[in-house]
Amino acid sequence: MTAPAIAEESIDAVLDRLEAVLGRLAEAREPIEDLVLAYEEGVRLLAGAQARLEALGRDAGVG
Repeated sequence: MTAPAIAEESIDAVLDRLEAVLGRLAEAREPIEDLVLAYEEGVRLLAGAQARLEALGRDAGVG
């Protein structure tokens, strides 16, 4: 999923997806290639969530 698509999801939905990715990585029951792709998705989701939370903080006057 691209950054603009992540930006359109609710923060809760993004965090739910990130939690699911972390679960897949923790179980490590998939082929390594799939786990690498999951890791990359997790990195994108985390970056998107961090950017959104920072923006919300700025909008709220926090930080």
